[in-house]
Parts: sequence; C-alpha cells; structure tokens
Amino acid sequence: MATLQRLPHKRYKLPKGYPGRYPPPPHIDLVERGKAILELKAPDPEREEVGWRKKLGFILGSRLMRRYIEFAYFTSKMLAFEVHPKTEALLADPQGQFIIAIWHNRLMYTICSLPDHVAGRGHDILAIISQSSDGELIARVTRLWGAYTARGSSSRGGTAALKKILKYTKLHFHPLITPDGPRGPVYVVKEGLPAMARLTNLPIVPMCYDVEKKWVARSWDRFIIPKPFSRAVLCYGEPIYLDKNMPIDAACQHLQSIMMAQVESTETLLQQKLREIQK
Repeated sequence: MATLQRLPHKRYKLPKGYPGRYPPPPHIDLVERGKAILELKAPDPEREEVGWRKKLGFILGSRLMRRYIEFAYFTSKMLAFEVHPKTEALLADPQGQFIIAIWHNRLMYTICSLPDHVAGRGHDILAIISQSSDGELIARVTRLWGAYTARGSSSRGGTAALKKILKYTKLHFHPLITPDGPRGPVYVVKEGLPAMARLTNLPIVPMCYDVEKKWVARSWDRFIIPKPFSRAVLCYGEPIYLDKNMPIDAACQHLQSIMMAQVESTETLLQQKLREIQK
C-alpha cells in the first residue's frame, strides 16, 4: 500500500475563466468541460421547492456540518492513510477514472479526504445522492467542497441520476455512490453500483475509514461520527473490475464481500496501530 500525506484543503491554479474549483483533466476540451460544470451547478428544475425556513435550515446545517467534519478530520491523528498501488496508478494517470464506493456510515472522513487526493489531482467527483431531506443536507455539504451531485437513488429518481452519470463520465467525472443507501439495510450492496459499473465500463474503488473515538448514531446505517482529536486510519482499496457476464445478484454479493473485507481490514489496521503506540 502506498501512503498519502494528509493535507489541508488548498486552492488550485486554474485556467482563466474556468468555472470549476479543481484542475481540469488535460485531455478534455475546456469549453465542453466548462459547459458541463455550469450545467451541474445550475438548479435542478425537477427538484421540489421548499419553504424559506427549511431552506435556511439546509444552508446553516450544511455549513455547520462541513465545519465540524473538517475540524474533526484535521484535529485527528491519521495513523495510516493507505492507497492501493493500482488505485494510485489511476490517480496519477490524467486519464485514469473509477467509481468511488463508500458505505453510507463511513462517509465523514472519507469524503473530507477526496478534495485534495482525488479532485485536486484532476479527477472531479459526481456524487449520487438521494432526493430525501437528509440527502439535501449531504448534497449541500458535498457541493461546498466543490464536488457535483446527481440527485437520485435506488428508491427515487434513480433512472435520471444514472442518465446524468453516463453523460458526465464521458467528460471524466468520477461517480461516487453509497451502495447501501439511502435506506439500507446497512452493508448490503444494491443493484445500482454494479449496474453503473457495467454501463460506464469503469472499475470500482472501495474506500473506508475507522476512528478510535466516535459516536454511533441510532440510524438505520449506524452512522459513525468521529470525535475531534481522535486517531484514525483511512484506506483507498484496490480497483474492482466486474465481469460483465456476472449475474447482477452475484455481482452485488461479490462487491459486498470485498467491501466488508475492507471494513474488517481497516478496523484491524487501526487496532494494530494503536497497539504499536502503546508499546
């Protein structure tokens, strides 16, 4: 495993007039890319209007959530930040591309690492986020970091989101999906992830973290909320290339097995690092 240095979010040098926050891939036409970014930033005409009180709650809540995640992330001690060599090769390649898969309850530290270690290297992220109220809050936090969103899930708006993903992967956006979201069951891969991999012909990179001190929410996914000044490990796994002839149920089971093995190995790595400190 390669080890990445954890960096504070920084500003990047961009072409004049470019509407994105992160460097564009050199092999993509800047005019096309700029149009795509403006499309993704534009309000979704199909999204339901909400009252001003709810809208204000989303604005304030998303900013508070972002600040808390960054505070917890940057005050923590990262005992290990590992990236599989094949994933590092994709990140180092300007044309390298993959789907990011993260369990719903392991989002916080993982998404905080993506701006500098993925998007900042020329690989903009397009996150698939549910159309629920919780999804609206997460979408706003995601956009505050300069990522883009396609609203939809396996239960609502999935077809529209998938069409958007197919369109923008051709312009080198990296899809991000929580394969057990938005309603669970926790740690169960649904059909959306393998379907996306088949249609885009992209490998899947599972990502996971574990943290020593945390709160665990009483939600369906047992969402993990890291405490500040804790110790953690973060892992970007090996790219998974799905056989197109594999039945969809078998593909779900295959991905679930790999992603659960990553959870176990990440938790084991944290305990190992903590034992080394105690010696």
